[in-house]
Amino acid sequence: MKKLIKIVRNSYEEPYHINLIFNASNGETSGQLEIYDHAEKLKILADALEDFPFNSKNAFLWELGSENPKDNFAFYFKCEFSLIKHSSECFIRIRLNNNRNGIEKSISEFSIRCYPTELNKLGKLFREFSKLEKHTLIWNGLEGKIK
Repeated sequence: MKKLIKIVRNSYEEPYHINLIFNASNGETSGQLEIYDHAEKLKILADALEDFPFNSKNAFLWELGSENPKDNFAFYFKCEFSLIKHSSECFIRIRLNNNRNGIEKSISEFSIRCYPTELNKLGKLFREFSKLEKHTLIWNGLEGKIK
């Protein structure tokens, strides 16, 4: 199974807000969504993942928007990092919803299995990416790069 997270940062109201194109795959299913968030979130992700799960958190949730039509959000994004119970493995649960209707509607939901050391690597990549000097983060387990 080929795991992949690729995030491309487009210049947007930096250093306070960021525009990201989030791509992910577990080798069988993939999804992509354009999201907007606070630039500080990249450092928060780095803090949560660099020592995962030894930083007293067995789960971390990165969530933006809402799927409730009454909330009138342009998108819903959920990326949950957690331990698999009774196992030394982790998972990244992803849900991407563009909140459109009809034939433009796009929803992806899947999980990526991984090990804590792989999440630690992702945390280090987020730390480097948070400097807002480079535009692309690519992670596929123990390997990754910022370019």
